[in-house]
Amino acid sequence: MIGRSPGDYSDFNKRRKMISEKTNSVPLWIVLVSLAYALLTLVGVATLVFSPERVLEGVDVKAKGILFLTNIWATRNLAVGAVLAYSALKRSAPMLLLSYVFLLVTLIGDVVNGIVQNEQTFAISSGIVAVLAMLVAFLIRRRMD
Repeated sequence: MIGRSPGDYSDFNKRRKMISEKTNSVPLWIVLVSLAYALLTLVGVATLVFSPERVLEGVDVKAKGILFLTNIWATRNLAVGAVLAYSALKRSAPMLLLSYVFLLVTLIGDVVNGIVQNEQTFAISSGIVAVLAMLVAFLIRRRMD
């Protein structure tokens, strides 16, 4: 840095701004898809909390431990929905990518649980949502490069 004053960081600031713009520029459609995912997740949370018998057909929700497990499931989904909504509203590509990885882990767990419990509808629907989430995550990652 010959010929510059010790406090001159203009090149550094320009590069930092370019990197920030590139990694934080998330298209509006990805933000809207992410908010839709978050909204659906939060609707699922409300259903689990206020009407668990609709989600758990054929299960006695009054049995010992069932409401506890339902609340754990709702809490997990609340975390996923809140993180996804927050990162979408911040329009941060790295945050959104991490949120989608978190969502994918939970969806893959749902697919496995659906298969183990012989609930094909649950496993297939979770698998479809997981593939769509994986596609969005791939597009976000590609945009960051």
